[in-house]
Amino acid sequence: MDKHLLDINVSHPIQVSVMETLRHKEQISYSSLSPDGMSGNEFGYHLNKLTKAGLIIKNVDFYMLTPLGLLVADSASYDSNKLKLRPVVGCWLYVTNTNAQLLHYYSKRAPLFDKVCLPFGKLRIGESVETTVHRMLAKRGFEPSSVVIVNRYLANVRYVLESEIVAHRFGEVIVAEFKGIDSPKVSTKNGDSYFADQSLPYLENAFDSNNTVDYEVTVVKS
Repeated sequence: MDKHLLDINVSHPIQVSVMETLRHKEQISYSSLSPDGMSGNEFGYHLNKLTKAGLIIKNVDFYMLTPLGLLVADSASYDSNKLKLRPVVGCWLYVTNTNAQLLHYYSKRAPLFDKVCLPFGKLRIGESVETTVHRMLAKRGFEPSSVVIVNRYLANVRYVLESEIVAHRFGEVIVAEFKGIDSPKVSTKNGDSYFADQSLPYLENAFDSNNTVDYEVTVVKS
């Protein structure tokens, strides 16, 4: 399932500080949470924001993290009261058909705008890799039963544009065979999926190795 954060300014140091404090205390009183020198009304505003977002709850005289708050606390890293970005977790599809063509994805959005790459899908909270793969295949017009997984391996890929990382993805490469020649060509606002010869350039060409890969991909401006 997808989890959404509402009504929280994750860049605000007070709200981040509350989350960080509760990450180290199972429950804590209002007076222990409240920063020195801050008015009760101002601090109450930030507590209300976190409460409305479903991240904290008041239990009698103490505040604690909700299950969603625990999930956010586990997913985030903090440094100087700022949230740190972390790699996106998901899986790539490396699917070939009976003509030995490879499933390509033409991306129409950042950070890989106007690039040909492998289809990548993000894992949703509570979702297995198999469920993610089936969802990705169905979205591209495949019957999941028509695609057989023959191998899977890990990949840690940094996408670099002009010496700066613009995407960092970690997960499994799902190597699979489609028991057919062609599938419906699927076009969405985010990109197009289609089979093409493997000799065509695509970003993650190191995936040909069928072994764990850890490398950087250079993304050239369009």
